[in-house]
Amino acid sequence: NKRTEESLKKAAIVLENILVSERQYAKNDPYVLSLLSVIYAHFSYRSWHFGVKDSSSIKRAKELAQKAYSAKKMASSARALGNVYLILGDKAKALKYLKEANKGKKKSAETLYYIACASSGSFTDANSAAGKKIREALKVDPKFLWALEDMVMDYLYKGNVTQAEEYLKKLESAHSSHPDLPFYRGLVALHKGDKDSAKQEFRRYAQMNPDSDLTGRLQPFLQTE
Repeated sequence: NKRTEESLKKAAIVLENILVSERQYAKNDPYVLSLLSVIYAHFSYRSWHFGVKDSSSIKRAKELAQKAYSAKKMASSARALGNVYLILGDKAKALKYLKEANKGKKKSAETLYYIACASSGSFTDANSAAGKKIREALKVDPKFLWALEDMVMDYLYKGNVTQAEEYLKKLESAHSSHPDLPFYRGLVALHKGDKDSAKQEFRRYAQMNPDSDLTGRLQPFLQTE
């Protein structure tokens, strides 16, 4: 539930161990396969998001999602497969499986978030397909981490620092101990022209996440005058 890099890595180890256990029923459990696929897909997406190529994670995610969907066609396996195609850039296939996952009466913020990512338009445009779906996801779960993070990033990309700060406040309120917060604070500070504060936040991020790929990518900026 924390959805931090560290917690997801721990969850992946536990789930991989379940798949190689001697219990035959566990080896092909579609719920376990789907969840593990989503975790690997997130690793791949996060790496791409920060400019690091990670083909092994998405390959493993696709393998698991296909196996889960073949074992049982249900919301979680359809969502996992749709998410894989989303990351692979095939939005048509992604939407096909994600809409299948979204058919039930009880809506999932995670499914709606993935549909938003596969839809046209920008998250910052409340009238676009993507903008409507991500707001629908946040209505279902106002604390949904990935949606809040993407709203901060998208508003920064569009140059709207004021709105980025608003979503950063929501992110901080919902996830006060999230280890990536210093990174987002640093980005906001950088977009406001406050290089000193940005460096301070990025250093804090590096201290909290010494093994993160992003920490290595931040070093050239931290070493500038």
